[in-house]
Amino acid sequence: MRICLVSRELYPYQGGGIAPIVAAAARQLSEVAEVVVVTSGIAAAEHRELLAAGDPRVPAGVEVLFVAEPGDAYGGALSYMHAYSARVHDVLRARYGDRGPDVLEFCDYLGEGLVTMQAKQTHARWLDDTLVCVRLHTTSEFCAVLDGHLPDTFDTEALLEGERFCLRHADRVLWSGGDTYATYQRYYGADAIAPGVELPDAFLDEVGVVPDRSGAPGDDEPLKLLFLGRMERRKGIHDLLRGLLDLDRDDWRLTLVGGDTDTGPLGTSMHDQLRLTAADDPRVVFAAPVPRAEVGRLIADHHVVVVPSRWECWPNVAREALQHNRPVFGTPVGGLCALAVPGRSGILAPGTGPRALRAGAEALLEARRELADMIIAGGPRARFEELCDPDALRERYVDLAAAAPGVRPPARVPVSAPLVTVVVPYFEMDALVEETLDAVAAQDYPEIEVVVVNDGSLRRRDAEVLGRVAERPGVRVVTQVNAGLGAARNFGVSLAKGRYVLPLDSDDLIAPDLVRRLVEVMEAEPSMAYCGTWVQYIDEDGIPFGGDIDGYLPFGNWSTLMRRNNVGGVCTCLFRRALFDAGFAYDDELTSYEDWLLMRELHDAGHFGAILPERLFLYRVRRGSMMRQVGAPRLARLEGELRARRLERDMGWTAGSSSRTSGDGRIAEQTLPAPSILPDADEALLIANAQLAGAAGSRRGAGAAHALAAAATETGS
Repeated sequence: MRICLVSRELYPYQGGGIAPIVAAAARQLSEVAEVVVVTSGIAAAEHRELLAAGDPRVPAGVEVLFVAEPGDAYGGALSYMHAYSARVHDVLRARYGDRGPDVLEFCDYLGEGLVTMQAKQTHARWLDDTLVCVRLHTTSEFCAVLDGHLPDTFDTEALLEGERFCLRHADRVLWSGGDTYATYQRYYGADAIAPGVELPDAFLDEVGVVPDRSGAPGDDEPLKLLFLGRMERRKGIHDLLRGLLDLDRDDWRLTLVGGDTDTGPLGTSMHDQLRLTAADDPRVVFAAPVPRAEVGRLIADHHVVVVPSRWECWPNVAREALQHNRPVFGTPVGGLCALAVPGRSGILAPGTGPRALRAGAEALLEARRELADMIIAGGPRARFEELCDPDALRERYVDLAAAAPGVRPPARVPVSAPLVTVVVPYFEMDALVEETLDAVAAQDYPEIEVVVVNDGSLRRRDAEVLGRVAERPGVRVVTQVNAGLGAARNFGVSLAKGRYVLPLDSDDLIAPDLVRRLVEVMEAEPSMAYCGTWVQYIDEDGIPFGGDIDGYLPFGNWSTLMRRNNVGGVCTCLFRRALFDAGFAYDDELTSYEDWLLMRELHDAGHFGAILPERLFLYRVRRGSMMRQVGAPRLARLEGELRARRLERDMGWTAGSSSRTSGDGRIAEQTLPAPSILPDADEALLIANAQLAGAAGSRRGAGAAHALAAAATETGS
């Protein structure tokens, strides 16, 4: 059995609640499996030092691989963690080659598995027999919401979208118990979360832990409560303090131990807010943080550990309390529902917030004898052993690995390979178009036709090169009056005979396996509207760029980021021809971003595509490109044109028509736009050629007309 655990946090190198869980799982699973842990390169130097020193905290028999952090510049990725997830994918591919592990497990926090999940979605062969899982720890979205501040920025949205993508596209979501999985379903939507498997996670039961069955509260002493953890809004510590201080009794003492956060009102110090609330009340003690080795002693010095969180997935501090045989007083949320079992290991408040915690604290103080019985009987420690049983953990992972083979059918081109039409708009690209068509001819896919659309290029050298192009097998050359890139693509699509359409600009290149790989994905996923790839930038000589800006890593148009920028992909994606038959088309007025607008319209209509995370499309960056000359200097104008186009198309402007937008411009319903006018192919060809011939005759005389006649040659029909 081969298991890979991916976590940016790993004990003992860096903190956080995830770190000790992953370290414990690696150690326990290594007894029955080959275990690889993939973590941040920040820990590499310390790992080498501890390994050389024989530090027992480094799990023996576990291979640890490191991922270099992207730094401030993350190139064509959409966020820092998007770039990091790409590097994780690179490390995994280098380690596992063509056959992935039986179980590949990511944390939900920060979406480290995004790019690998894109590979899974697009049927990467190395994952054919790998069960790709996401374990619930708490997403950064949950953290932001519960801490009271969710920024409306591109980077934040990209991060949250990455987490959501992983939750949706995993083969399995692993959850430890309680109300955790159901909470995710309620928040994200039941159809937005992969099937769940309740599978306990691991926990470090460190050497030397002796459960303390003494220290039960006496009848005459105050009940000693301990809050251990970050002073953070989502931890509910302010709610707890307000609830306790509202009690008209003095038979309790609260010790607060933990670091400060800026989750107070308006981003202020929570520690300062708590001190203001406590107002020097002698029942409340603010203590300094303690080293991990002293946590057990601190817990044993108190009667109850309080976990008043507004929501918690599976809090480590509660398990540490049970580990040291102390009851937990918590809220009825997430994993606390399973950790604090009434009568055995703890007491739950009736809800969250100050009032519920006040009522719960009142009941807690009245249950002094029950708490003493729990401690004396060893109930909390027994509950810890039930929930953190290494043998049960190993058995469940063995069952999980057994489900890996055949979890998804391999994607292959069917015997009767469907025809793909490559549409190549052409305008004054005589120096490059033949290289582009050479790349098409080099494809390892058998069924390809090419339609080259001359968008009114009338120079003699255009006629010469297009004349040669027209003689290529399977290539048709047609001409239209100059109408722009969008119109040229639409014209080419109207002539397409294939089930799939691949737009390809006449200066760009594609890898030899691009068409085959995309067809495999589209045939395996009938609901997918299109499939694209990552982008590799090349210069005018076809040499790949290096450094930080070496390409573009799109998400796909499923993302809500489509309203902010084109994260859907570039023009060269494999589309289903049926989309264009249903009325979708490129805008023929826009001078750029027409591909973005098309993908936004597909998004609005619920037609989503995917991105294969490999650089199979080579985008040529030329000094004189249209994007450089027209697009980049007028970016704001072009974005405004896109907004106007969408609102214009969604409005019923004629008398008696209905509108698809609300008063604030939001889409009110998801329906297909009205079909665009794509004329019959033969009729369109005759009309365009006739119009262009007339224009050419009047503008350029007999020489231009001769060039047009050569350029309009059509072969292969």
